[in-house]
Amino acid sequence: MKVICILEGGPDRWMLIGSKSIRFEDHPYCGPIVLSNKTGDPLENQPGQLDLFWLHYEAWVANSKKVKTVLGKSWCDYETSMQNWRRQIADMRKEPPNAK
Repeated sequence: MKVICILEGGPDRWMLIGSKSIRFEDHPYCGPIVLSNKTGDPLENQPGQLDLFWLHYEAWVANSKKVKTVLGKSWCDYETSMQNWRRQIADMRKEPPNAK
């Protein structure tokens, strides 16, 4: 895949997928392009269509592209359907059995 020149990209965003930090630029017309965490340059190999990046990106888009700034980085604020399910299960386990 060849990267084209985008004169003005979108803002850099960060997301955590498993234990891996992903830095990407979210261009308003061209969509996301994954960047090197160290240099900020576009990666030679962008995520394929089955990569987990897309599941997380779509969850972030569905959450209105909310971000939280932590130590100068804009982190995507979202929850995938699997994360939501796990949170609900964990919340149910916290509640005493006779609480209702």
